[in-house]
Amino acid sequence: MARPWASARSWGVWAALSAAAFAGPACRAPCNLDIDQPLCVDRFGAMDLVVHSFDVEATSRRVTRNVAAQARGDVLLGADWGIAPLGHELLVGFPVLGAAGVLPPFRAEGACRAADPRFLTFIPDVTVQRQPRLQITPCPDSQQVLFTGPADFGRVLDGWQHDQGWDLWVAAPAEGLYRGAIYLFEDAGRRPGALRNHEAADVVLEGPSPGDQLGSTLKRCPDPAGGPDLLAVGLPGWSGPASEEPVPERGAVALFQPESLAHGRWTLDDAIAFFEGGRPYARAGIALACGADLDGDGRPDLAIGASGEGGDADGAGAIYVLSGQLSTSRDLSEAAGLVLRGERPGEQLGRSLEIADLDLDGGADLIAGAPGLDTPEAPNAGGVRIFLHGALSIQQSLELYGGRNSPSDRLARLGTTLAVADLTGDERPEILAGSWRMTGSGRAFAGEIRTWHADAQGDLPTEDPSLIVGDAPHQQLGRRLITADVLEVGHHQIISTIRRRAR
Repeated sequence: MARPWASARSWGVWAALSAAAFAGPACRAPCNLDIDQPLCVDRFGAMDLVVHSFDVEATSRRVTRNVAAQARGDVLLGADWGIAPLGHELLVGFPVLGAAGVLPPFRAEGACRAADPRFLTFIPDVTVQRQPRLQITPCPDSQQVLFTGPADFGRVLDGWQHDQGWDLWVAAPAEGLYRGAIYLFEDAGRRPGALRNHEAADVVLEGPSPGDQLGSTLKRCPDPAGGPDLLAVGLPGWSGPASEEPVPERGAVALFQPESLAHGRWTLDDAIAFFEGGRPYARAGIALACGADLDGDGRPDLAIGASGEGGDADGAGAIYVLSGQLSTSRDLSEAAGLVLRGERPGEQLGRSLEIADLDLDGGADLIAGAPGLDTPEAPNAGGVRIFLHGALSIQQSLELYGGRNSPSDRLARLGTTLAVADLTGDERPEILAGSWRMTGSGRAFAGEIRTWHADAQGDLPTEDPSLIVGDAPHQQLGRRLITADVLEVGHHQIISTIRRRAR
């Protein structure tokens, strides 16, 4: 896998793709091939956000689309959004516009009932103040001032809530020839509109070299030493410092302690720890998970996905688990207390990660997406591996597969996205996995979300999941997947995006 800036030939391909992006619907095909092409933008498509409620008794694990709320975007907002939870609200990023904002709660009240789809319209500000807005109808107070930034701003977001309000972290991993950048806006909820541009950000962190893709992942993680929370930042395109011979796309993760650093421009030298992969195309940092103790030492661990581990761009993948005291070594293989390597070539273990207590035994379990995992019926349909507490080995992992025994399920990519949450209020977590390339009933890339529900004994059935299926070609349901209680009913709902062909 060559870098996009590596040669004159690459520049020619880049120019051709850029020209195609403005030529019409013909640009759709390249954009459907890889979820990791942030600048392959379909400017002639639109995006909707859909909230699904889940009832295991009603669905009986059959295909269901219990749409509880929906936000319909206009064409200017683009065909790829970033989404992140913020309490009962949602952070939404529009990387095509370079903007990010907050959707009002989906409450069943007044003129903004959850049952009514809300329509999102971008209104650029042509005045000298340059404060673009998002008009949200039919909700009252429908004018939302947006945070704005450079190209790709809003692809990754995180909201840090605290006693005084909340802070907004926004990443643009494709900014500056894929150098990537992160911006912090403190006290975002009360920030004046004139201070919502990236030039007024309290903190700016940029990747030092083209291709670093800094900000592809952001995670708020507890400090193993008991200090203030850390910011974990993934750089899956990192190839090493300029002073060393490059190891292409080995990937890296940087840990920062924001409370100990002054506002202004940060660099990677400000990180309290920095870990990098050791093999070409490992893409360490493509996924991060933290917040719980996996190895039983009483301190929170950090899991780092390296989905390309194995020597090429489609390797078996690996997961590095850093536990206890942070290592001073930069090499992930030396710093990690545990390494879980994919069992099969092309598995891409670690493309997505979650940590949760699935069997309710009091111990944290690790859930990992493997979108290249083969099944006997559908090669490369993808899957999910579950590593239960006390059995953290690839041989003891449980496997959840993609596909429905159909040749069309090839390359369905189950496990590209993951979420774990209580969707029914029974205090037992469900596992959700997105299969954004799933094709069914002639609907190419309609997408699918699979949900596995634990029984009363805490056992997780590995077959017969509940399904939510895209109902139109190229919707790519499950390409973005989170959970949050946006309906304020005491348990989470399934939140995803669907692409829509603009008229």
